[in-house]
Amino acid sequence: MTRSYRASPEAVPGRFPRSGRMSVWLGAAIGAAVLLAHGAAWAQSRVLIDEAVIVVNNKIMTRREFAVAREMQTKDLQARLKGAELAQAVKELDASMVEQMVENLLIESRAEEVGITVSDKEMDQRLESIVRRDPAVLESYSEAQLKDYIYKDSLRRQVLQREINSRVRVDDDEVKRVCRAELGDNREVDVGHILVRGHDDAALQKIRSIQRTLAGGADFEQTAAANSEDPSAATNRGRLGFISRGQFVKEFEDKAFSLAAGQVSEPVATQFGYHLIRVFGERSKPGVNCEALDEPTRQRIFNRLFAQLSEKRMREFLADLKKRADIVVRNP
Repeated sequence: MTRSYRASPEAVPGRFPRSGRMSVWLGAAIGAAVLLAHGAAWAQSRVLIDEAVIVVNNKIMTRREFAVAREMQTKDLQARLKGAELAQAVKELDASMVEQMVENLLIESRAEEVGITVSDKEMDQRLESIVRRDPAVLESYSEAQLKDYIYKDSLRRQVLQREINSRVRVDDDEVKRVCRAELGDNREVDVGHILVRGHDDAALQKIRSIQRTLAGGADFEQTAAANSEDPSAATNRGRLGFISRGQFVKEFEDKAFSLAAGQVSEPVATQFGYHLIRVFGERSKPGVNCEALDEPTRQRIFNRLFAQLSEKRMREFLADLKKRADIVVRNP
C-alpha cells in the first residue's frame, strides 16, 4: 500500500501579527510567543521556537535548516561557476536568501492548505535519481536531509503547477503579434559585448572605467578578453557574431539594433549585469513569415512569452500569500 506524505502543521504557540508585510523581529516577538505556552508542551515548543529563524503561518525554518539550505545552494553554484562570476552569484544568494526561504515556506503552507501530498514512490525515485547522478552527495548530506529537501521541493513544484503554470495561456495570435513586432526587422547585426556582473555601484563604476578605456582608443576585443565577466570572452574576445531579433534579452537587443556599425553603447543594464555593446556590421536576411512560422521560431517565442507571463503570475501569487500570512523573521 502506498503511503502519502502530507504537509502537517507544527504547533506554534501564540499568534503573530497579520500585517500584510514581513516584520523583522530580532528575537523579541518569537520569545514572547514562547511565554504563552505551559507545562511540557511549553518546554517542547520553546525548543522549536528558540531555534526558529523564520516562521510563516504554522511553518518553521530552524537556524540549522537555513544553514543547510544555504550550503546546498552554494555548492550548486560552486559546481557551475568560477572566479568573479561565482563570487557575484554567492553575494546575490546571501542578499536574497531570507526572502527566498520565506517564499518557500509560503508555498509549503499553501500546499498544506489545498491538501497536496507526495507519495513514497516519488520520494524514492527522486532520491535514487539524485544519488545516481552524484553518489558523493551522501557524503555531504544524510538520507533524511535529502528526503526532506525532496519532499519540500515536490510540494513546491506541485503548488507552482497548480497555481501558476496551469493558469498561464499563450495563444497563437499573441505569438504572431510578437513575431510581427520583433522579427519584422529583417536585419542581422554583428555584435560584441563586455559584461560586468552585478547592479551595484562597484559594477557600474567598473563598466564606466572600461568605457573610458575604449574611448581612449583601446582595442575592443583585447579589452573584452581582459575585462569581460562573460566566461566565453576568454575565447571569443567578446564577439557574439550575427544576431537576429528574438535571440537575446530585450534591453540588449534594443540597444544593439539601434547602433551604427563601429559604435559602442553606453552601459546597458540587463538581468545579467552591465554591458558595453559594439556593432561590427550588419546584413539583411530573408524575411520571416509570421503567419506561417517555422516550428523552432514559434517555440522560441512561445517559451519566452510563457516565461514572462509565469513570472508575472508568480509575483502576484506570492504577493497575495504574503498579505494573508503571519510572517516573523529572526536574524539568521
